[in-house]
Amino acid sequence: MTSNDFLTVAEASMIVKLTPVHLRKLLRAGHVKGARPRGRGSWRIPADELRRYLEGPAPARPQA
Repeated sequence: MTSNDFLTVAEASMIVKLTPVHLRKLLRAGHVKGARPRGRGSWRIPADELRRYLEGPAPARPQA
């Protein structure tokens, strides 16, 4: 992944090992930053943001 890459929810959820539904909840709550092109449709998550989430403090991540 390069810093200019954007991932879909399906791609990102496999990397962070969360369900797509749970990842969308994190996006809506602002815990993971992403964008919805034209304000609707599928989320796009910057690769840098996904790295930030993975490297963040453990309490920010949901328990299994």
